[in-house]
Amino acid sequence: MKRIAVFAHYDKDGELSNNTLNILGHLEKVCERIIMVSTNLNKDEMDLLPSKVECFIRENVGYDFYSYKYGIGKIKNMYSYDELILLNDSFFVATQFNITDILDRVDKSVYEICGLIDSYQFHYHVQTFFVVFKKEALLSVWFNNFWENVTILDTKIDIIFNYEIGLTQSAISHSLMVGACFQWKPKSYFSALLNCIKKGRLNLLFLSFFNFNYLREGNASHILYKEIYNEFAICKWEVVRMYPEVSNFIKRNGNKEEIVEMENYLATKASFYTEKRIDDNLIVDNNQVASKFSLEYIQKTKKQNSDIAVIVHLFYVELLDEIISCLKNIPNKFDLYISVVSLSAAIQVEKRLEHFTNVNSHIYCVQNRGRDVGPFVSLVNTGALDDYICVCKIHSKKSLYSNQGANWRQGIYNELLGSTSRVLSIIETFENKSDVGIIGPEYSYLTNDEFWGANRERVRKLSLEVGIDEKSIKLGFFAGTMFWFNPKILKYIKKLNLSINDFEEENGLQDGSLAHAIERIFVLYSRHDNLKVTTVEFLDSDVLDRDYGDRKISVLS
Repeated sequence: MKRIAVFAHYDKDGELSNNTLNILGHLEKVCERIIMVSTNLNKDEMDLLPSKVECFIRENVGYDFYSYKYGIGKIKNMYSYDELILLNDSFFVATQFNITDILDRVDKSVYEICGLIDSYQFHYHVQTFFVVFKKEALLSVWFNNFWENVTILDTKIDIIFNYEIGLTQSAISHSLMVGACFQWKPKSYFSALLNCIKKGRLNLLFLSFFNFNYLREGNASHILYKEIYNEFAICKWEVVRMYPEVSNFIKRNGNKEEIVEMENYLATKASFYTEKRIDDNLIVDNNQVASKFSLEYIQKTKKQNSDIAVIVHLFYVELLDEIISCLKNIPNKFDLYISVVSLSAAIQVEKRLEHFTNVNSHIYCVQNRGRDVGPFVSLVNTGALDDYICVCKIHSKKSLYSNQGANWRQGIYNELLGSTSRVLSIIETFENKSDVGIIGPEYSYLTNDEFWGANRERVRKLSLEVGIDEKSIKLGFFAGTMFWFNPKILKYIKKLNLSINDFEEENGLQDGSLAHAIERIFVLYSRHDNLKVTTVEFLDSDVLDRDYGDRKISVLS
């Protein structure tokens, strides 16, 4: 049997524990190669590694699943192996641990993907702290597709649903058999029943009268730790950490070396994970990486490299390629600011922009508040946009409430960035006419009073706050909040003294939020500074020269 293993490692102090070295020693007995991927390991510790271990150290992002992907990427001849073992350092192994016996059980099972333990929590899945892929799985189309689509995620719940559960569910959907070595016995169900009573999970107690499998929704590695320890001689570190009775159980049943290892973990490591409130198999300290994806970092390091800038709020990362294809129509070198709502998205965007040579990119993470407007206001407040001749503001709009959303978005992109000649004409207008404030998409400009929606009073207050006379407050705006503008109008945005926390948390509101109100004040602010407002179709005139009273947009109707 030709086996290879990918072992994911993290230690807050960059050390190799005796437990980790013990696991690697067991792997040496059954594997031809061991790929170890660590996100924090001191160089002098590498001398302690067994001879078969090939160690790679990567950036500390993406959790163990991204380490698995990284390690799999180092295997160029996967087809030549009979089995791939994926495991991490999130479990304690006792002296009786016998990986040969475990793999014998795996080989005799009918499963093409076999873990030690499974769970029905949320959806059926095998736990991926130890999972074996047989040749049938390794050679499947599903295997390559699944791992190619693994990206850097930065929340535990995303990992669980997309990868922990997602691996099992997607494999099953591709007709692969997935299961676990550990089999529930009558006493297992009894233990689970007692756990439900102890935790007051009355819903599961009730449902278990109709189908006892509902009792398996609990995490077996927690509620059945004694059975799992006795059967496999392992225990999850998080279980040792969370339940004093577990450490007492190991003290009663373990030898001196095991007890010392466990007590050392509890004394030197456990508090770190408890304070982080993260399971140790999902641990990541993103502070260092996250700092460069922040507005503070932009303020500290930004050097304006162009007279032109583009601002993109990218809530839907999957639309990045569509946006890039439009941005390539900008012939000049330009500065690009992209706001995203997660660290994983920021890293994906950074990687995607590596080969976009016409741009100086700045990526920053924001709270999911105020849709595209909240992140825009946050950037405006830094002063980063003040000195450009012109700026284009767009975002990854989907308008999920309408089946016309994609057509509307693509129409706006086309009007603002649809060709090099169009972009050049817009830039030249700003360069030659200092009295132009906004150039927007012709077919998104609205003036009919029905489009005030629930925003009239809020717009009135935002207008009066910067000195606009009440009689001058008339509706005229570019629906969708995408346009080119002269940064002179930004002084009024700053005068509002808004922060991202002033915006509502995203809850799907189609009208009446602070973001919807600000969408309707850009034209008013441009007028207040005696700057013209025009559209891409009519660059030489003002929207005041045309009647838009009958203009409708199907998405908003």
